[in-house]
Amino acid sequence: MVKCCLNKFKENGVESSDFVTFLKKLDEKYQKGDIIRIILDNHFAHTSKEPKEYLNTVSGRFEFVFSLAEETALVWRGTEIELSDLAVNDMVSITFAGEIQETYPARIMNVIKVQLLGENLD
Repeated sequence: MVKCCLNKFKENGVESSDFVTFLKKLDEKYQKGDIIRIILDNHFAHTSKEPKEYLNTVSGRFEFVFSLAEETALVWRGTEIELSDLAVNDMVSITFAGEIQETYPARIMNVIKVQLLGENLD
C-alpha cells in the first residue's frame, strides 16, 4: 500500500486534468500490484467527471479517503467525540442528506453525522 499526500493540489486554480495527470504519474511510478491510497479534500477537481472516467480505466488501483466537513458531527452514545476516537475497522452509522456516488470506493455526499457503534470507546 502506497500512501501519499496531495498538498500541492490545494492551491487555487487546480483543474480536473491536473489531478488526472497526477494520478497517471503515480500509476506509472509504483508497481502494478500496489494499491495507492490518497487522502483528499472535497475539491471539485477530485470528484468531477474527468477523474472518474480515468479511474474507471484502472479499477482497484487507487483508494481514496475524503475529509469530513467541519460541521460533520462525530458521536458515540449521544456524546460528541473527536476524529481521533475513530479507528480503522470501527463500525459506524452515517447520516447524510446527499447522494451516494457510484465510484470506488463509493462516495457519500453531504455527511451530517458519523456515529460510532459498539459498547466501548477504545
